[in-house]
Amino acid sequence: MFSRGIDPNVLDPTICHDHPELPPQWPSRESIVTYVKSVRSSIVEALDKGDLPMYRVCLFLEHERMHLETLAYMLAQQTKDEFGREYRDKYGNNGRRCVKPRKEVVCNGTYGDDDDNVLTNGKGISDDATNVFIPPGKVVMGSEPSDVVFMWDNEMPSVERHVPDAFVVRSKPVSIREFMAFVEDGGYDKRENWARPDDFAYFAKNEYKWPATWSKVGGGEFYVHGVNTTKHWEEIGEDAVYVSLAEAEAYCKWVGGGMRIMSEEEYHKALEEEEEEEEKEENGKRVMDLRRGGWEWTCSPFQGFEGFEAMKEYEEYSVDFFDGNHFVLKGSSPVTHASLVRDSFRNFYQRQYRYMFAKFRCCRHATTESTPAN
Repeated sequence: MFSRGIDPNVLDPTICHDHPELPPQWPSRESIVTYVKSVRSSIVEALDKGDLPMYRVCLFLEHERMHLETLAYMLAQQTKDEFGREYRDKYGNNGRRCVKPRKEVVCNGTYGDDDDNVLTNGKGISDDATNVFIPPGKVVMGSEPSDVVFMWDNEMPSVERHVPDAFVVRSKPVSIREFMAFVEDGGYDKRENWARPDDFAYFAKNEYKWPATWSKVGGGEFYVHGVNTTKHWEEIGEDAVYVSLAEAEAYCKWVGGGMRIMSEEEYHKALEEEEEEEEKEENGKRVMDLRRGGWEWTCSPFQGFEGFEAMKEYEEYSVDFFDGNHFVLKGSSPVTHASLVRDSFRNFYQRQYRYMFAKFRCCRHATTESTPAN
């Protein structure tokens, strides 16, 4: 009954994976709880007898933990809805404007360091992050089955890829404060900001004008919501903003200067450079928070590596999403279980899906002029 029907196509919800017909009446809460307790008791009994391989136990646990993270995204939306209702009940539809000092995004025209590795023309990016040069080279992605007790099929096998060109990437993900500049400039309403017409049409049709975890109340004040937190945006303005890939790419296009999102290969190359800098204890110019603080968007469509084989226990887990609509995310979010935090793990979402806790950072091709001297 609960087996499928997940992840309908964002642009056309009538397109969905195969699933059983909906029942005329859903079972009661009590019967569901009884069923779950029975299943868990059977699992524990099988473990005690040694009849259940640890590989399958890990599969069960990791899959459940993924859904618990999705529940956290839903709870953040519930927090947002409750805040909106309470605010309207207290202040009415017009509300009141909270007078707070504004820290504007500094625009110095380059947002670069003392070298030529500048990323942008200065629009929408604050100057508290540095620009990190990443050279071309080989990277290893994925992992071998023998490395750990359990991995998902899309993490295997280990493959070697090549990043052909050097690139420059911001040391920090785009912040709430930086993205606010895009919102206040009417970035969602300008077709020229959007990489794909269907992205713009979707956000325009649904009248989305800011990220999903934000709400706008009263005289125009924005608040940002978490699982059980609500804060005025200026209180957490330096935190990473959580958006969809479509919104991230729109921001990059708005900034200009050839800005874009890293590929999965470039993410691993930046991660490799970060580790080298940490070993040298040279923390002045390195890419930070790649593994934490929010899933990191890449522009790479979700596909299997060379030699991919669907897992027999759950054949549709990855294959159903090799559709060109899902893109790879790396790292982890603040609500990701520790068992899922590994460099080979590949999360995936549709490019317009906007509810997960996912960040991004701007990068661009490194020109000859911006290449550091040897």
